[in-house]
Amino acid sequence: MEAAALFAVGEALDVEVASAVVVSDEVAPDGMHSDYLRSIPRLFALLETVLEMLTAVPH
Repeated sequence: MEAAALFAVGEALDVEVASAVVVSDEVAPDGMHSDYLRSIPRLFALLETVLEMLTAVPH
């Protein structure tokens, strides 16, 4: 939902937007499991990738 809103606003304002997602929930036969602490390394990896991409963009 948040990404959809982000892209809708970007389109309305005619600006470029991007979205990145890290999954922290898991659906298993016995129900849904959330372990946010396990997603922290993936969040840091994503942050590192985004920062590398932003520093590579010519201003």
